[in-house]
Amino acid sequence: MQLTNNTNNTFYSHGYLCTGSWPSTTVQLIVWLLILVFSLTGNVLIIAIFFRDKTLRTTVNYFIVNMCVSDLIFPIIIIPIWVILDQGKSCLFVAEIYAALCKIFSIALGVSVHVSLFSMTALAADRFRAIIFPMKPALFSPNKCCATITAMWLSSFAMFLYHAIVSSPGNDSCVDTKSTSKELIFVSAFFALICLFAVTITVFYLKVAIFLHRQKNSLHLASEVVKKRAKRNRKIITMLIIIVILFYVGWIPFFVMMFNSSAKLPCVYVWLAAYILPVLNPVANPVVYFVFNEKYLQGFMEILSYLHVIAY
Repeated sequence: MQLTNNTNNTFYSHGYLCTGSWPSTTVQLIVWLLILVFSLTGNVLIIAIFFRDKTLRTTVNYFIVNMCVSDLIFPIIIIPIWVILDQGKSCLFVAEIYAALCKIFSIALGVSVHVSLFSMTALAADRFRAIIFPMKPALFSPNKCCATITAMWLSSFAMFLYHAIVSSPGNDSCVDTKSTSKELIFVSAFFALICLFAVTITVFYLKVAIFLHRQKNSLHLASEVVKKRAKRNRKIITMLIIIVILFYVGWIPFFVMMFNSSAKLPCVYVWLAAYILPVLNPVANPVVYFVFNEKYLQGFMEILSYLHVIAY
């Protein structure tokens, strides 16, 4: 992860040298604790509401819950290991244990990101089909939805398990120190995959946005049912686009940092890009779901009321 001192902070995760002061251990632990608590609480609530309300069993919500499950990997696995590797490696671990934790961390992080990308792409394709071709059969039936989600997890796990097996983390870095070129190739391939997903998602949503804009101009003659459906579609698309934007806002600075390793960036930027922004998605996503989906918000209020009754 990183080794630091008070005057010349050195970030070893990808051969980084950063300038300025690194956030104190106390600040880092407080921030990680807050992210862990809010991401765990938010995603568990969304999943609980989904299983509690049978009217939420739609394709969109299946993939949303799938993203929540992948986001739960952060507070359950990634953040705890991150803190342990970052704060306790000098006194707690021998090289073999450190390497094992690095591999688990690598698999968990890769699977979580990959499943989220697949889910966002599936959602974009599903909304494209449902909105632009409403008379055609749905792209995902319940069985296809479950099969697609299973394939997402299996393919993601297989890819990152292989990478973890062939990599050789160093004593103070989770990077493959025996083959930095191989590590760079894998990271570049992963970044290219993220870009490919981004282009695909953008194309789908751009076509949907154009269609909805044209439809809005002709809705004055439509029935109230059609108007309500169009309004609901616009709300869903807005929610999903915000989720995609938040994902790339969280991860693009990380890759910019990795591919600009020759520059001595400010340590605060390195900390935010590598440690904070990527793990904010699991915190922000449930908030977006609550804001744009009345049923999730209603379910949340019902749970609060139930807890209030129990407390008193």
